[in-house]
Amino acid sequence: MYHPCTILKYIVFHFGRRTVSFAPGAHICGSWSPSAVRVTMRVAIVGAGWAGGRHADMFASMKGVEIAAVVARSTTRAKTVAAKVHSEATTDLGSVLRDDSIDAVDVCVPSGVHREIAVPALEAGKHVFMETPMALTAEDADAMVVAGRDNRRILGVAQLMKFVGPYVMIRKAFRDGDLGEPRMAHAARLSVAYWSERKPRDFSVYGDPMIELMIFEYEYLQWLFGSPRAVEARGVRGPTGAVLHALATLEYEDHLAFVEGSAMMPRSWPFTTYLRIQGTASSLETRDRFLGGENPTTEFLRYRAEGTMEPVEFQGQDPYFAECEHFVHCVSGKEDVEPIDGESAAKALAVALAARESVDRRKPVRIP
Repeated sequence: MYHPCTILKYIVFHFGRRTVSFAPGAHICGSWSPSAVRVTMRVAIVGAGWAGGRHADMFASMKGVEIAAVVARSTTRAKTVAAKVHSEATTDLGSVLRDDSIDAVDVCVPSGVHREIAVPALEAGKHVFMETPMALTAEDADAMVVAGRDNRRILGVAQLMKFVGPYVMIRKAFRDGDLGEPRMAHAARLSVAYWSERKPRDFSVYGDPMIELMIFEYEYLQWLFGSPRAVEARGVRGPTGAVLHALATLEYEDHLAFVEGSAMMPRSWPFTTYLRIQGTASSLETRDRFLGGENPTTEFLRYRAEGTMEPVEFQGQDPYFAECEHFVHCVSGKEDVEPIDGESAAKALAVALAARESVDRRKPVRIP
């Protein structure tokens, strides 16, 4: 699940939204025109909190996609979200899973209970999309991956940073060889506490900051480099004993990556994300800082091995919309599932869990 401090809003440039049209037994994706939308892809939203409401808005804004139902424990909250997207509200998940007209389920409840919703949905023949972290234990993550594989359904995880403009460009530059051989990476996510005495955070269902915050960077680095061989981490604990600020060193075959995550920055600190990839030919660096308003101040710079520092232009997009739209395109068979793949998210979770174990044991931990 996201928390308020992970809200990354970008200026949106949508150059035509591709939509989904279904024929019996097939999913066909094509360009939209007013006469092209004949039948819809039907998605049920499970959860009526911040994430459920935002995902409902994203899917409802796509041509050819219909919100079939909003499911929540609270009828009032379900009705509030459902009314905004002209859908039905229910507290009965079973009725949604039995409805053969519903193609997919979007799981927007705390990470600790993802498995109990996702596995039955996959077994009922639904494609599943969910917030990150996908789970809080390796056992839960593996159970969902197996259920997706056994039932031949997509298990997608909303891995946000893979849809942020500069991050997409950095991966392309790396894969195209523009950076040369990797030497070092540094990724960070720095926040004030996103809870209070009046509104405490239940880490047992949402995950502590070493999971809930740092998972974004582990997912992106997994996409860039694959799984590290080992991780060593140290952290600072808060009053409850949870690690609130940590620095992890990821060991790859020929380079290192450093990941910093904090939920104990001073109140005056703006929510900040940072990424630097250093290569033998050049380095790329991007930083987002929320200094006020809905959109961050973004720096994106290139440092050439022989040359000067130069700003890099990039095309902005709403990463929330982009990740939801990518799931729709995956269900239609027109996009590769890789950026949202549940198996990749499970590997990133394994790194996060190993980092937390390293803090507890004060020694390096091999990645399974």
